[in-house]
Amino acid sequence: MGLRLVVSVIINASAGTVAKAESRLAPAAVEEAFRVAGVHPEIHYVDGAEIGQHVRAALQKRPEAIVVGGGDGTLSTAAGILADTGVRFGVLPFGTLNHFSKDLQIPDDLSQAVAVIAEGNVRQIDVAEVNGQVFLNNCSIGAYPVAVRRRDELRKYHGHGKWRAMTLAWIEVLRDLRRFPVMMTLDGRPISRRTPLVLISNNRYAASLFSRNLREQMDTGELWVYTTRCHRVFPLVRLIFAAALGRMDEAKGFESWPAKDAAVVLAGTSVKLGMDGEVSEFQLPLRFRSRPGALLVLAPSPKK
Repeated sequence: MGLRLVVSVIINASAGTVAKAESRLAPAAVEEAFRVAGVHPEIHYVDGAEIGQHVRAALQKRPEAIVVGGGDGTLSTAAGILADTGVRFGVLPFGTLNHFSKDLQIPDDLSQAVAVIAEGNVRQIDVAEVNGQVFLNNCSIGAYPVAVRRRDELRKYHGHGKWRAMTLAWIEVLRDLRRFPVMMTLDGRPISRRTPLVLISNNRYAASLFSRNLREQMDTGELWVYTTRCHRVFPLVRLIFAAALGRMDEAKGFESWPAKDAAVVLAGTSVKLGMDGEVSEFQLPLRFRSRPGALLVLAPSPKK
């Protein structure tokens, strides 16, 4: 059954495609897309730092759905508030990469994404959390947060675009990639490694990095933990090629494990994590868990 009532639409005004699209994603264009689909929107363009407070304010009114437009970080903030509330979550993929919406098979095109919302099909999917904070895609330790931090520095101080800055940042990181000791406890089972990165995902990633939707399932109630023992450039390049060919699971030095919950201990008292495209500092130890079926998302039914 499609939506019939007013929905609250909250858009990150500084999201990747919003800032560049000008009239195509202007308030009038977004409102028209909803009205053509038969949905009456209350649209708010807000600063990215204010997404959380606007979602909370909208939740107090208990609308039929709360729709959020932005990238993965924006959507993750909203999901942390809407999880376990029973309020449906609509997604407008206005970020640069839009991993979450791609995994849910939500189109990038505005009118098509709005049509998915208007259709009203609900999927009950999992969220994951670390130390109480929700994430939708993945959380990483080591090389990735270092690269993201360097990317942001290159954009701020040298004016590089996001893709160019990220490419240059990864080149710098790969030149001086270092392993660190990590102790993990996965469903009570201890695992000790020296690795340049640890990645914890909300449900399992496909073996091929170039699949449009990297996660075929979003409701298994599992975390997946990934590490590699590679720390030199050429072995890592081979790993990337294996991923491109859909053979990541066969790659030398690559390891993965499923878990319902996980604890990660590192040296020190805090660590920077890359989480859904953003970098934040967390106190150690890190405690992860899956929250099965916590989020009601307006999205197409998964293809069988």
